[in-house]
Amino acid sequence: GLEDVWIKQPLNRVCANSISALDERAGFLTTGENAVPLIMTEFGFDETGSSEADNRFLTCLQTYLVGNDLDWGLWAFQGGYYVNVDKVPVDEAFGVVDDTWLKLRYA
Repeated sequence: GLEDVWIKQPLNRVCANSISALDERAGFLTTGENAVPLIMTEFGFDETGSSEADNRFLTCLQTYLVGNDLDWGLWAFQGGYYVNVDKVPVDEAFGVVDDTWLKLRYA
């Protein structure tokens, strides 16, 4: 159902509601007298870029992160991606394993 929300509802409203919910659940930790770091992790998306809903969500999330001077990190296990059908797999430079998936990338 969330995909329909991001496609069919007014984008400004959906994004504002999502950001408000994020602030209520975790974003408040980064402000005030006792502010602490907040790490955004474990969110994924369609790597082909073909999902309009994912693209809208990611734009909203990135705007929130930049607007609040928050950072995010990527640390993936995989050594490569297989989203390109009939093409050489795309190397994942931040992967824990190398592109053979058999040994650590940075032992």
